[in-house]
Amino acid sequence: MWPPNYGVNVKANLLQQAMLGMSYLKAQKNPDGKSLQQVLDPALYARWQATKTKYMPRNSSVEKKRPLVVAQELLDAAIKRVSLSGKDIVSPQMKSFAEQNGIRHWRPVFTVDVSNKAAKAALSDVRRQSLDDARCLAATLDAIDDDIPRMVANANAWASGDVQGISFSALARRNSLCSDAMMSPEFSAKYGLPNIEKSVADLWLKHARAALNRNAITVAFVPMEHLVGPNSYLDRLRAEGYTVSSP
Repeated sequence: MWPPNYGVNVKANLLQQAMLGMSYLKAQKNPDGKSLQQVLDPALYARWQATKTKYMPRNSSVEKKRPLVVAQELLDAAIKRVSLSGKDIVSPQMKSFAEQNGIRHWRPVFTVDVSNKAAKAALSDVRRQSLDDARCLAATLDAIDDDIPRMVANANAWASGDVQGISFSALARRNSLCSDAMMSPEFSAKYGLPNIEKSVADLWLKHARAALNRNAITVAFVPMEHLVGPNSYLDRLRAEGYTVSSP
């Protein structure tokens, strides 16, 4: 069983999809054409400038983008700078092995169906609104300042099988703040959008239970951030009465 994923299925024709794509690009920018300097407080903007100079010195186009968007671009650039990558190097090899040996494999995918009308209205709302995403950028700067060495330590701990040495607490805080900024409860309720993280976790656990009941042996591949820390997938299985043995 491969790592869980989610997708958004917008019910739109080709022209409508193209128009939505243009709206999405516009929604990445601050409302009224404002710059980051205009939407951030001076202290946070100074921190952003110092960190941007270090990791994105030649990217001036980000100054018109929302804090939420530049936070992700900055984090990606910082991770790349320390020679880390989110590239999946395990699944392709194991998928090839499974197919060569006739082993059944599947990926739980949570799909959100959205009409063209709802998607258009949601993007229009986002373009007009000022999101509460300065906290997302601040938490991202904290993560870069304090947790880039932790990311390297996590990678080395993963490579050597040192589960106790892996921690995602600071990144979890950053991801939570950024997710809240992007998908507030009010926004989600207005357009009928579910809690993606919870929905994906629930779907994976549903598939895991079914596989454990159906098969003598099941091998599952899951990102480590879902297996360690509070309320992890393994913690939820333990709470349901399953025996979980740590490596």
